[in-house]
Amino acid sequence: MVLYSTINKRVQDVAKILIRINGKMVKVKKIIIHPNYLDSLPKGSCDLALLELEQPLTTILPARLNTNFDELKSDVVGVGFGASGPANNPELISPQNKKIAGENIIDTIIGAKYGGYETLLECDFDSPDRKDCHKMGSSVPKPFVSS
Repeated sequence: MVLYSTINKRVQDVAKILIRINGKMVKVKKIIIHPNYLDSLPKGSCDLALLELEQPLTTILPARLNTNFDELKSDVVGVGFGASGPANNPELISPQNKKIAGENIIDTIIGAKYGGYETLLECDFDSPDRKDCHKMGSSVPKPFVSS
């Protein structure tokens, strides 16, 4: 099976996908992408997929919904496919055909409500040199850590 979208040109053979769970490599049997994926890319509302594994996992607990609503000022990691480049030279930022990641801190919480609490977590780029990048929360960037 090959996963392909005409807008998003990342192609992946499902037979080559392995996931490490508790130190064990598990093969992916099937990928089911949300039917509205890429219908409204700027909204990003359906960037979601299910992975069917070739063998069942019996030692993993299901994810639990956080009901504390205490994410403000929390550390977060964003991972995905997107644009990247030196933030202090925006003209050099370009699309990447590889997985990229970055760390930040939640600056504000807005958006749709669940149980009376807003649910959209937002952060901006905090640059020590470019104050025009700072739009909300603290302007102090997280320290750079090379991988």
